[in-house]
Amino acid sequence: MGVLVTIVAGILLVLTVLSFTAMRRIPRSLALVMQLGLVLLIAGQVLGVLIITTGVQPAAMGDDAAIFGPNGVVLGSAGILKSPHGIALHAIQVLPVLASLGLLNRWNETRRLYTVAGAALEYVLITVISTIQAYSGRGGLMLSWIEIAVLTVGTILLISVGLFVLFSVELPKLKMLRDIASV
Repeated sequence: MGVLVTIVAGILLVLTVLSFTAMRRIPRSLALVMQLGLVLLIAGQVLGVLIITTGVQPAAMGDDAAIFGPNGVVLGSAGILKSPHGIALHAIQVLPVLASLGLLNRWNETRRLYTVAGAALEYVLITVISTIQAYSGRGGLMLSWIEIAVLTVGTILLISVGLFVLFSVELPKLKMLRDIASV
């Protein structure tokens, strides 16, 4: 299993480098979210490696719940490492969908780029706050006021951008895509 994970990680690293050097013919907004999604995917992999290396010792002593339990590896009194790991991994799904929906409206590329860049920035902030919280050994709701403010603003902005893009999609373009997909 470790060999397969290493091979996949190497392939993703190559794809990430290529995303910064070889994507010239696609809209910049889509390229940006693909690049950032791949960077966050690699960050998620790094967090996964840290989960495994942190949980190896307890698992070797017979505590399988240290890795496979409902909370996974816990740092300090309550820092759950699965949260930032999962948040970072899901950027590769959320951000490209957002950018793709942005292509189905009448916006110019600059507006699409600013929209997805804002969503991407909020996604990064949420990932960073979650990672800081986990590595400081605090549980899911044990946040400072600054972290609460950043997460609240980030979450509201990310949801707002998603809804804004979703409601600006032109239905004829969406029907055209459905017709193309059904062929």
